[in-house]
Amino acid sequence: MDDLMGLTDLLAREVPGLATHPAFSRLRTGISRASSQANSPPPTHGSPTRSDASFDDPFVAGPSRHSPNSPPPLSITQSRDMSAEPEDQFSYLFSPGPLSPAPSSRSPSPTPSSGKRKRAHLDSDGGDEREDDDEDEGNNNNAPKKKKKKGSSGQCRNDGASGKLRKQDKLARLRGGAGSETPEAERKAGDLRDAGGDDESPSKAKAKGPFVGDGTPPKTTAKGGEFLSELSRIASKEGQDELESFIVELVEFYNAPVQNVVVPGSRTEEIIHTLRCPGDVAKNGEKMIKKGRLLDFHTLLMYTRFRLAMHNDGMIHQVRAEKMGFTDEKSSRNYVQRGQRILDLAGGGTFYILIIAAALGLKDRITGLHLNSADFRSCGNALRDPRENDSWGNSARVLFPYIHRLYHDPRLNFLTFGAEIFSEEEMDAEGVRFSLAKLNFKEISYNDSLLSRLKTNSEPLRPRAPKIWDRIFIPPVFPLPPVGPKVYPTERIRTSIRIPQGSCPVPKDRTAAKQWVERERETAEKGSQVASCDELKQKLESIHSDIERNPDTYVRFDSKLLNGKALSIHGIAGPGEIDDDVVLILTDMRDTLGPIVDSLPDLINAAYGDGTIHSDSRAEGFAVDALHLEPAYNRFTEKGKGAPLEEHHMHFIHRENYERANHGQRIPWVSKDIIKDQDSYAALVSVLTGMCEYLADRLCHHRPELVGNLEAYINILPYNASCPWAPFGGIVVNFNACSDAHLDGWDLFKRCIVVPLMRNCKGGALVLHEARLVLDLHTADVVLFPSGRFTHFNLHYVGMRASLVFHTDAGGRQWTEGEGANEWLGKFGVKLDRPS
Repeated sequence: MDDLMGLTDLLAREVPGLATHPAFSRLRTGISRASSQANSPPPTHGSPTRSDASFDDPFVAGPSRHSPNSPPPLSITQSRDMSAEPEDQFSYLFSPGPLSPAPSSRSPSPTPSSGKRKRAHLDSDGGDEREDDDEDEGNNNNAPKKKKKKGSSGQCRNDGASGKLRKQDKLARLRGGAGSETPEAERKAGDLRDAGGDDESPSKAKAKGPFVGDGTPPKTTAKGGEFLSELSRIASKEGQDELESFIVELVEFYNAPVQNVVVPGSRTEEIIHTLRCPGDVAKNGEKMIKKGRLLDFHTLLMYTRFRLAMHNDGMIHQVRAEKMGFTDEKSSRNYVQRGQRILDLAGGGTFYILIIAAALGLKDRITGLHLNSADFRSCGNALRDPRENDSWGNSARVLFPYIHRLYHDPRLNFLTFGAEIFSEEEMDAEGVRFSLAKLNFKEISYNDSLLSRLKTNSEPLRPRAPKIWDRIFIPPVFPLPPVGPKVYPTERIRTSIRIPQGSCPVPKDRTAAKQWVERERETAEKGSQVASCDELKQKLESIHSDIERNPDTYVRFDSKLLNGKALSIHGIAGPGEIDDDVVLILTDMRDTLGPIVDSLPDLINAAYGDGTIHSDSRAEGFAVDALHLEPAYNRFTEKGKGAPLEEHHMHFIHRENYERANHGQRIPWVSKDIIKDQDSYAALVSVLTGMCEYLADRLCHHRPELVGNLEAYINILPYNASCPWAPFGGIVVNFNACSDAHLDGWDLFKRCIVVPLMRNCKGGALVLHEARLVLDLHTADVVLFPSGRFTHFNLHYVGMRASLVFHTDAGGRQWTEGEGANEWLGKFGVKLDRPS
């Protein structure tokens, strides 16, 4: 800094009038200010204490059970002394550099707008940087503009052969010589910029503004988000059962009454045996760990210890590896990489995340090549501080209640896994430069501090969001096991509604159909709102009875009136109907499945690329998108009637008029939307597992006859395949769901289930036209109705709205009854195992 100040003194003496030039004065001021900052000691800093909250409390926790005399639970964000930290702990990172003094109060500061930050250019108070950036273009205003390369900011130039020329040009400009603007012109330009104006010349590139510390963090990577989605399968009933059985297995193994029980990882030979023979059994003290989830968990801990023992200061300690028996440097690097992945994951979701991963059988996903190391660092960041702008953030949020419960599970109190994983004496003797004390799973603050000291040659993990993670110390309320038979309170209403048998009343012409549905929407919006189920029954009777028939009005019913109960409305069935249902509404899914329900819109969005957006269905250009996910689609299949199956194999048979035969559509086939993106489909199946189990359980209770008829199809699918949407044969995912009036004639038994998923949404009620019924539904309400009998549509909405439609395509009936595509197998001698 002293050399720069001496250079400015020399220029002031050599160039006449330069000392009084405004730009030169600002340059000297900036150098002086930067010099004083460089000589002052840097401020201390630590993990910043966040006052903002990305989400509401995700834990399903009751009131604190701490006694009045016990100290309050320790806060993760208060685990270190921060009294000496400045108010803005990162302010020193963003202070102006040596040639960039602090902006003047006249400078416009960047303000956030709609989630994006406007870039503020450096005005005249920013020293001479503005002029330096424009020097090449300012020499000749009539010269043709050079086209910038894609991805270039237009402000960084190569200092190669033209470096001297630019320095000479800069000096000439300071002197007011050729190749620069005149001092008068520069003074006017500087005055204009000082006043907040801007040079409108297209050849002048705006300089980047100063760094600020409240930007939007990067989103979770796609592969990392998929892995979080796999972990979120723990929220399903199947996942919870797997976790419970694994905890029992864990407790039985490590808590057995054996002398000198050694917790995994305390002996070097165990690391060697586990990592060299990952498919074999591993030893833990005097006990053997057989193949399975327990071995997976043990192996993950071995990789963790190996990484801590081998990798410090950003380098591989191959000498240490050779002493442990690992002479192959490539293998050592691979083991270190896997260990770092585990530490990144555990650094975000605590070491309890390893129990969840092992319970779900995801060890190979962590140690394999499906994801790269950056994906796991991204997962760790999402688990520490999920953000609303990150569509995968809610996948991470689903995991918090289960981490919370593992933390407080009394059966796991004895599991101080890390207490013996790292031997302090052994580590010091082998030359590791920092000592390791006990690594207890419960010591989250200490573990975070330890991991922050490890050099990873990359950016550190984000600080934890205190509003989420500080609540981990509050004991949860564990639900009591159910006692006695299941009881589902249900309101039942008998009405005079006739289930229609005719065709759809909507005009065939598209324009006329649009006008018709808009008129009906206006009428439905003005429908009479009821305050109870009894009033709903009275209103429906007044509309549909022969005496007081009034078909020009609608009745509106809000599902919140049910308070977790079910509502079953019955009418008058026509010939051929399997029941007299008008509608069945279930409202207790949220109570059954817990916090995953609120995250479903984001999880589905994350799986299928933000298909649902905040929108207004009345706006021009509004469009509905849908995915048809049918694992066994029997539509448009080629019938085998008349095929010479006795003489030829069906693979060699084709129509005489066609050169090619579509063999894939001779038996039920997988729908195109599944084939196009099977990874997203697998993620969706994992997310909706709990919902499907809930639907199957409730339907067996409320509509057992319908379930039996639907299962007749999915029980005889080709290749003995199973259907994840049982008892239905498929699902339709509607993004931005606002359907026009229609009938679903291709729904088997004319029935389907609709589950709306909404966020910050107003409107979108479901209208059953012939029933004159408007249903104001909420997220995760379940509606079963005769979709092939009642003309239905949605009212307009504003917000985010999607829906899941569970149904079985009517083409499945032919397969079930041995017709159509089934004729190929009937003549081929395949006997189908149909249920009685």
